[in-house]
Amino acid sequence: MKVLAITVGGEPAPILNAIRSGKPDYVLFLASTSPKGGSKRQLLETTDKGPPIVKEAHLEEGSFEIVDLPDPDDMDMCFQLMIEAMEAATARLSPTRKIADYTGGTKTMSAALVIAALHLGWQLELVTGPRKDTIKVISGTESPVAVMLASVRFYQLEREAEILFDSHDFRALEELLEHGLKTPPPLPSDKRTRVQNFLVLSRAFRLWDNFQYEEALEVIRAVARCCPKHVETLAQIVGKETPSYKLVSDLLGSAMRRAENGLFDDALLRLYRAVEILAQLRLLREYNLDTGEFDPTQIPEPLREEFIGQVKEKGKATAGLLDSYRILDSLCDPLGELFAERWEKRLRELMGYRNRSFLTHGLSPIGEEEWEKAKELAFGFVQEAAEILALDLKPVRFPKFCDLQEGG
Repeated sequence: MKVLAITVGGEPAPILNAIRSGKPDYVLFLASTSPKGGSKRQLLETTDKGPPIVKEAHLEEGSFEIVDLPDPDDMDMCFQLMIEAMEAATARLSPTRKIADYTGGTKTMSAALVIAALHLGWQLELVTGPRKDTIKVISGTESPVAVMLASVRFYQLEREAEILFDSHDFRALEELLEHGLKTPPPLPSDKRTRVQNFLVLSRAFRLWDNFQYEEALEVIRAVARCCPKHVETLAQIVGKETPSYKLVSDLLGSAMRRAENGLFDDALLRLYRAVEILAQLRLLREYNLDTGEFDPTQIPEPLREEFIGQVKEKGKATAGLLDSYRILDSLCDPLGELFAERWEKRLRELMGYRNRSFLTHGLSPIGEEEWEKAKELAFGFVQEAAEILALDLKPVRFPKFCDLQEGG
């Protein structure tokens, strides 16, 4: 089914031409009702311009509707009434083709229809022909012509993409770009390629944000020229065999992104995990000790007996944040000594914030003030740890949309 939405002005000829040429199955007449009946009169009554348009176009009852526009110079009202009618017709008729012809009516009516059509993805059309001047097309030469607004569509799409990318809403960004690629008219090849590259980047950073590092690296390599430094960072996170300390940096960056969006409970858990995984990575990389399950004989007394008791009670020995640092201290590791000498009390305070989170054991969400205190603790500890271990543990930050290089 083909639906035509068309603005009605002072001349019936372009309206009739559009209907006869396009042969729509259903017509939405967008007509003014003022002053003195406006352009709506031409649809239903005989005027000095000729017989009613509906009769001249041989439109049967049920094949058209008239949308009244009380003030043809009120942009907001015209847009609202038009878009409501166009959405309703789409929902009711499920058309395969949707045409918006803005030839007739006031400049405001035409502008409102163009905006509505762009927003809803309708194909724009204009009845035109040869001119003797800038006032009027030569009578009898008019014909409907498809209007291509690929550059406008691309600009609109790009601006929306920038907002979503910079707010790290990658799922919504993927949906936006997929819809943009499917919505007619098709984009020119160069702009379509850029949108496709944006889509690949969005998928890669969504996977990255969900800690699916290997999948993210495979995807982002297809558009590596857009953000080469981040591809290199992701490759470092993935590593080769032993997990990389870059995981700490990435978790800190991930926590910051969540906090920027006001998700403080989620941010706090990622912050806590960054501090915890630092100790776990140290044990794994330097002592081949996996805190998920380990042999208590790997650690010195008196902690050995404590974890042997854990094995007897639970069937295996494991270590969370505090126990991991206690084990490091028993091994005379510099990170464990930093914990024992300066940070044990403060990291217990961090654990307290974590335990009060609604996502763990608490009943109230973490507020911004608590997040800031927890962040100060975690970042302070990680910074001192980085200096002692000679590591770069600065938070990984995703690029801004404007930083993506050409080709993205």
